[in-house]
Amino acid sequence: MSSPQPQETGGSDPSATSRGPLPLKSQDFEAYQYTHLKEELHEIRLLTLLPGTFSSDIRLCLDITPLTADHVPEFEAVSYAWGSACDPVNIFVGKIGRKTLPATQNLAEALQYFRYQDKPRTLWIDAICVNQQNPKERSQQVNRMADVYSKAARVVVWLGPESDDSSLAMDCFDKIASKVKVDWTTRSMSAITHEVHWGDRVTESPLEPHEMLAINHLIYRSWFERLWIWQEVILASEHTQVMCGTRTTLWNSLRATVFWLYVKNHPWFSEAAQFFLRIQQLYNLCLGKKGLRSNDLIHQSRNCICTDPRDKIYALISLLHESDSIGIEPDYAKNVYEVYQDAVSSIIGSSRQLRVLTTVELHEDLERVPSWVPNLMAARRCNKLPLYDARSSTIHTLLIDSLGKVLKVEGIAAAVIEQVEPFWVHNTSLKDTRPELKRIARRMGLQGAAVQSRQFKAFARAASADEYAERCYPPPNGGPTAAQIEMVLHDILETDINNDLAGFHESTLALFKHYCRGRSLYLTKDGVPGLGPLAAKKGDIVTVLLGSGSAMILRPTQEGNYKLVGEAYCDGFMHGEALLGPLPDSFTAVFRHNPTHGDYFWAYLDQETGVFQAEDPRLGPLPPGWSIKSHKNEQFWQIFVHNQTGVARVKTSRDPRLSWEALEKRGVPLQVFDLV
Repeated sequence: MSSPQPQETGGSDPSATSRGPLPLKSQDFEAYQYTHLKEELHEIRLLTLLPGTFSSDIRLCLDITPLTADHVPEFEAVSYAWGSACDPVNIFVGKIGRKTLPATQNLAEALQYFRYQDKPRTLWIDAICVNQQNPKERSQQVNRMADVYSKAARVVVWLGPESDDSSLAMDCFDKIASKVKVDWTTRSMSAITHEVHWGDRVTESPLEPHEMLAINHLIYRSWFERLWIWQEVILASEHTQVMCGTRTTLWNSLRATVFWLYVKNHPWFSEAAQFFLRIQQLYNLCLGKKGLRSNDLIHQSRNCICTDPRDKIYALISLLHESDSIGIEPDYAKNVYEVYQDAVSSIIGSSRQLRVLTTVELHEDLERVPSWVPNLMAARRCNKLPLYDARSSTIHTLLIDSLGKVLKVEGIAAAVIEQVEPFWVHNTSLKDTRPELKRIARRMGLQGAAVQSRQFKAFARAASADEYAERCYPPPNGGPTAAQIEMVLHDILETDINNDLAGFHESTLALFKHYCRGRSLYLTKDGVPGLGPLAAKKGDIVTVLLGSGSAMILRPTQEGNYKLVGEAYCDGFMHGEALLGPLPDSFTAVFRHNPTHGDYFWAYLDQETGVFQAEDPRLGPLPPGWSIKSHKNEQFWQIFVHNQTGVARVKTSRDPRLSWEALEKRGVPLQVFDLV
């Protein structure tokens, strides 16, 4: 099957006339009746967009065809924003006749641009090729969308007509992609011309402010907010095309631009704050990885928009890592929270991990929904915390009561919260971050001599979520060091002057705000600072649960159960201390980059020798019957083999020394928490 050339676009000229397709009128049109699709034959519908001028009525033919591994018809799949259903437009089905389908004005406008003047064009468009009035067919076809977008000769992304200097933005995409080469595996870039400054992260961006504004306007179009685009572009071929008006570019050019904008040093401009917020969101999308972990995928797509809230799960199924496979199919007969609850239960059961619970924020207004089920219909109030290594193993058993409401989890109660101070900064400016941190620190007793104390250092780690440059190896460019974080916090607490932001002061304040916004800082009864959910309150319990790398805050109920409040940082408990005790003085836990896979893994650095190891120095010998199999990347990976069965467990999440039985032998006071 030959792929369409990326530069090919619709041949209609929108400047020829201003008249577009007419809105529906009370004429005697006959509504098109869909023919039944045979699921057992793996059938889909394809539309043939018939040729015509830009302003002529839109006519198309609908045909049924199998889509299988052995039969892949040539077609293009369209990715677009549906738009409002108000004032629909007539789409005529058949070369002649009066059978019609309603289409949103956004879709009708896109079809005008897609249509060739002299030849037909075969497309798959969900609103037309799926009978949206048939819930059973809709469920079946949604389950096939991964097939459709991965088997299409090309995916065409429609951003809308030209406006707000969109042509300039498209020019910038092509220009940047012609200057740099991006390696998404290693997350690096290099110049591909003699103009080496384009590939240098430190050198200031050569883009002009008006070019940055044009890009900002384009990336805030509604298409970039859609949830379904994650599946549509991640599963698509390398020929994916982005179209805005009559201008086109390749998706890979847009991806390269997003990476470049994400890592490059940029001067400030009028809409910089919202610009970099959107670039951060698009960076996750442009990583373009199938096989993401459930919590990462849900976090990254949490604030995306979809018409049906059940699609918060269904749109992501095909992108999940195989270990997080949830084994459910789209079923629009189920209510929203039933879908969410089924998904969470399935993810925990298949992964033997609780990491999906980090997506939860307490929702006390939903009485019949268990607290451990995330309300994905609500926008997330805070940013995801970094990845920690509380050294909790996989879950021992998965127990959910017969009604599916009580989730039994195992772990240790590490601390009780004594004081909670919400961080009340919601705007995009950094100017309110200093006084708010100062207010909270003083209420926690950090002033005067206390600014030099161990608690001050712990507060600095909590306010920054322990996200300092040395935490990663090699350290990222531009991130503040632990010493710089403490220096900025000391300046905040000891001076009344709101100094001009410069250098690491600005980046450190941005770091504080990134993690504290929408959260609360707290103190435990032992005086340990932490960072938790906005809903945290005095009396809540900080726990380390088996199967979760983060600390989790639980709230006791009068019935002896617990509600899940959300994920947290608690100083002194994020690297396995609650289960294994402190690390030896010479060792530190480091998030080490593996250039082969482009991922980061926890490793232990012996600061005396400079040697990294995957083995936790606190763990003793393996229990009888177990051995470690050598791995070519032994600094990153460990493979544990059960000698009798031959079963292999990879990495520390499967370490038999972290099982329930092994931890009990170490004297760890494990208990069961019933989450309701």
